[in-house]
Amino acid sequence: MVLMVFLGLLMVSTVRFSIFKSVGAERRNARMVIALIALVGLIYLYSQWVLLILVAAYIIHGLLARGLTSLTHRSADKTEMREV
Repeated sequence: MVLMVFLGLLMVSTVRFSIFKSVGAERRNARMVIALIALVGLIYLYSQWVLLILVAAYIIHGLLARGLTSLTHRSADKTEMREV
């Protein structure tokens, strides 16, 4: 129940998540193809656990990126104020 409330709050929040449009856009290499095949195989064999881990990693990545971005903007603002 707590997880559902947390995910619902994330859906209506202003936290931006990456959409991965640029992943693999330049050229395909062997590592990316092998990783994709392995991921599809893992999803086929252990679908519930692998999909849970993927979703959790995506949420954590978005929250960490938001946190690090806000920290770097705050530190940049403080250094600009000291220089003036």
